[in-house]
Amino acid sequence: MLALHLANQTDTDAARVAPLCDDFIVLSIFPQQMPAIRASNPNARFHVRWWLDKGALPDSLQEARKAAAWWATWGAYVASSRCGNEGNLETPHTAQQYMAWQMNFAFELHRLIPGISLWLPAPSPGMADSPDWVQGMADCARENPDLFIGLDAHAYGTPQEVDGVLSVFRHHWQGPLNVTECNFGAGRQWDLNAYAAALPEYLAVARKHKVNFLGFFIWVWNNPDMKLPTTASIKDTPMETAMRNYVDGGETVAWDRHAVYDEWQKLFGGQGYNPGDAFGQIIKSNPDREYGVFVGGYHVEEPFIYAYTTVGIFCYDKRSSKAVFATSEEELPFS
Repeated sequence: MLALHLANQTDTDAARVAPLCDDFIVLSIFPQQMPAIRASNPNARFHVRWWLDKGALPDSLQEARKAAAWWATWGAYVASSRCGNEGNLETPHTAQQYMAWQMNFAFELHRLIPGISLWLPAPSPGMADSPDWVQGMADCARENPDLFIGLDAHAYGTPQEVDGVLSVFRHHWQGPLNVTECNFGAGRQWDLNAYAAALPEYLAVARKHKVNFLGFFIWVWNNPDMKLPTTASIKDTPMETAMRNYVDGGETVAWDRHAVYDEWQKLFGGQGYNPGDAFGQIIKSNPDREYGVFVGGYHVEEPFIYAYTTVGIFCYDKRSSKAVFATSEEELPFS
């Protein structure tokens, strides 16, 4: 659940950062942080954001090919990916134009990297049109389940304000959701001790909305693009201590089919297939096995439905109504 957005610089502080959590958001232009952190934390999962400059969107196919070339070197470290950032703030495009670009990018990227875990990047929650962008993202993901696993959100402010942002997302989208940036709201004057003390409240809000992880922004913000009366960097602040001392209560260690069941129902309702229940029966029959934590929505490759966890894969064969759990795709018995 607890995650950290890594610094926008090459210096990793790997040994210091690695114990803080297992999920890390990383910018594609600073990939060297991944192997350094993984060396200190073998459980580390990395969620990459491929960099796009601010302004009009570049050619989508060219960006997909650049991403695939990057993947050839760094992809083994990556658990999920997205391209771009806060399109309603950083580009002149409408939500419809931005989603069309994302679909073109995704089609080409999936052609080059079949099965890649691709998510729609977060809009800026501070913009007046943010709810419209969230609706556009949700529609795009629902209409293209083979392209996008789910949505990313950015949520800033008090835990109550973060709750408000995530409520907008959940109004439009009940499927997989990540929070790739969260803090008290850069640009505000803030009590960093109070911010750190509120860490459990922030995480409680994230659990309420069933997000996969809540990514606190940022370990070090090098050359921020605004004047900051209170630093947003976590390094050397009470929040670093709070993260280091925080112990997750274990709420997310078990498989939770309900996290994606509503979205499955929208996609496959009325067809008689219930992979969630089938996967649940696997766990019931062998509750002592480690199934990990759910990390994405259903992925369909007819006649199979897949659902991924941090340690393996559930697979449902619609022809036989049978389901299995395997630690790798090579172990799956279906063909």
